[in-house]
Amino acid sequence: MSNAAPDPRRDPSPGASPAGNAAGSAAGSADPLREALGGPQPVSFGTLAPEQTALLADALNAERAAQNEGLEEAAEAALTLVPALARGPVRKILFK
Repeated sequence: MSNAAPDPRRDPSPGASPAGNAAGSAAGSADPLREALGGPQPVSFGTLAPEQTALLADALNAERAAQNEGLEEAAEAALTLVPALARGPVRKILFK
């Protein structure tokens, strides 16, 4: 049970746009920025043009991919600290 109040800076419903921007309701569930953010957009994003939201979504996805790649490299580098005979089992335990 959560007593937390909803964040007023976030759009509470899919496709709703308090700013009156029709682009939010037209995009519906196919909104790439909503998918990139993993949840509702901040209300202020309703003022962005569709081209801007697409550009922002692409930038977020590219940065997330780069971050994942960096994390994978760091994990592999950390495994070099584990004795060679134990790396296989440790890799299985950590990366199931």
